[in-house]
Parts: sequence; C-alpha cells; structure tokens
Amino acid sequence: MYPHRIRLRGPWEVDAVSPACETITTRVTMPVRWKEVPTVGHGGVVRWRRRFGLPRQLDDWERVWLVCQGFEGRASWSLNGNECLPHSGGDGMLETEITSLLHERNELTIEMTPGDADQWVWEELALEIRSRAYLRGMRAVADRTEAGWLIRVDGELVKEQPGDSLELYALIDGRHQDYQRVQTDELVSHVHFTVPWEAKSEAKEMTVRVDLVNVSTIWHTAESVVKLDE
Repeated sequence: MYPHRIRLRGPWEVDAVSPACETITTRVTMPVRWKEVPTVGHGGVVRWRRRFGLPRQLDDWERVWLVCQGFEGRASWSLNGNECLPHSGGDGMLETEITSLLHERNELTIEMTPGDADQWVWEELALEIRSRAYLRGMRAVADRTEAGWLIRVDGELVKEQPGDSLELYALIDGRHQDYQRVQTDELVSHVHFTVPWEAKSEAKEMTVRVDLVNVSTIWHTAESVVKLDE
C-alpha cells in the first residue's frame, strides 16, 4: 500500500565543524533534541550523514521521496553529492523527489547550525515510496445534521502524467460511500467529497479514507480519524 515509508532513524554520523575547522564526530539515533547532541558545544556547523541502500527494485510507476517532519530553520541538503531542495508538502512536512539521484549505495548529508537546546533537530526523516500520482494534504471534518453527520473531505491530487486512468473512492469505517473518476489533465487538482453519514449514537469517532486507484491498483491511501463532537 502506498505510500510506503522507510524511517531513517539511525545511526547518523554527526560532524561538528568548529570555526577553526576542527571536526568532532559522533553517532546519534534520531529523533533527538539539540541539547542531546554530544558535539553541539563544539560550535560552528553541524553536518549530519546517513548512509542507506536502494530501497528495492522500483516499478516504472513508483517514485522515491525524501520527507522530513518537524524541521525548523535552514539547512543545506545533498544526496550523493547532489544538492536537494526540499519544499513544503503541507502539515509541516518538507519533501523532495530523489528517484533519479539514487544509487545502490547512498549518502544523505544535511548541514545546519544548531537550534535552541530544547528544540528537536527534526521529528522524523524518511524515504517514502509513492506512485507517480498521489494525494496530498487530505483533510476530513464532520458537521452535525438532523439525520446524523455530513462528512467533508478536501485535499489535492498530484500527478506526473496527464493520461493516467485514475479513480477516487471515499470510505467511512471501511465501507465505500462515494466514487469519482478523475477527468482533468491538470497536474494538481482539488479533491472534494461530501458524504452524509448516520453514525451510531454512541460512536465517538469515525475513520475516513480516500483511495486513489489506477485500474485495479491502489496508488495512494490517505486515512484520518475524525472525532464526533456534539
């Protein structure tokens, strides 16, 4: 099921390069706060290095993304000596596609200056295998009605190739509720579902899921739990 996430938690090699060009190296398993990084007191730039292998043999519709949650500040990112420029993917996530930069063996390097002592360096950094079309920023909310609830789902569909045959399915608590065929060739388009739902009176929450399907293969699933507040 997509997206498939591979967390890069450790070990990371951390180089602290002082203004006098002296380097102290240690190893760290993420996530950590800056005060937990042994080399920070050395001053200057901190360089993070993480080696990893090719996730697996990719199918022609699959892409690999580098994603980072909970990152603050500025940094220089590179993969195998090639500069990467992560951009905002919503929800505080930085992301960039790296498929063409991957080798059998890879080294990711991030250079930055230390932040506040209690600040996370980052919360999670991972590889994410997606299809060439995927869902982004999906949100579901529930509004009370006389008959029950009205579930509104919004987000974006991002695709690489206009000609892909794509369909969207909305499910609530595992049951199909609505269906749409994607009829636009826009590379980024709005996704919207409005679904009436008669929840059980004692229900406190519901699970809302949207599947993006190419022919008979699910290319992306976005799922969220919606609280039912009176």
